[in-house]
Amino acid sequence: MAGCSGGGDGDDGNSETSDGGDTDSDGGIQPGEITGTAESSVDGLEVVGHEVTAVDPQIRIELELRNAGDENNINLTHHNFNLKLTDAAGNDVLRQQGTRGPETATPPGETGVVSVFLFPEPETRPKSYEISINCDTRDTLFNYCEGE
Repeated sequence: MAGCSGGGDGDDGNSETSDGGDTDSDGGIQPGEITGTAESSVDGLEVVGHEVTAVDPQIRIELELRNAGDENNINLTHHNFNLKLTDAAGNDVLRQQGTRGPETATPPGETGVVSVFLFPEPETRPKSYEISINCDTRDTLFNYCEGE
């Protein structure tokens, strides 16, 4: 079974919504104002892309992942997602987080989208996010972390 060393593909982290996305009705944060990075240290799981798609007040990031390994029964959400959300001064403003992904396995070579939900502290103005996918998980079924 593949281990968790090595890096995955990532983009430059300058995600912007292409359709205007949702905005804060009070003139708050626009999806294009929040940038970030996403990476995978799991062999067999690659980050294809990521994009902020909503700020309402939760921040929703669509994270596209590819099963780049040879396992057939991989559930994309059965890996650990370390999430960080900061303001312009670098202060941690993440209050709560969650993920939602495909309910079925993602076959080798195929991609799937995991929605990442970040809930900032009230009265803060998030500026950037970091998503790091790894094998620091108790769940060892249907992922590339068995035996870790």
